[in-house]
Amino acid sequence: MLQRLEDYFYEDPKRFESCGRAMLGMALTQVVAGAAVRFLATATSAIHSLAPGTLAPEVTAAALLPDLPTFWIPESIFGALLVAYIAFLGVKMVRYGQKLEKAYYR
Repeated sequence: MLQRLEDYFYEDPKRFESCGRAMLGMALTQVVAGAAVRFLATATSAIHSLAPGTLAPEVTAAALLPDLPTFWIPESIFGALLVAYIAFLGVKMVRYGQKLEKAYYR
């Protein structure tokens, strides 16, 4: 099973590049969504703290967007590190596809 997948990628190095670019796009989408959720959570907490005698509540992505799946939005340092690792792997796949094409297919 894995041999067929490996053969599929090695038949055309552009597949490595396109997969890497997809991983980079996914990581960028997650970073933008994480930043937007962080901004909304901070704004919501700031508005709640303006009321006299109340503390600013901790607002999560699930509380801000109750109807949407938010498991893919990084909210912690672990999630941010995971997204950074996905972006790193995407860059490595793009570079590997370029090197492979240059070395063997030109």
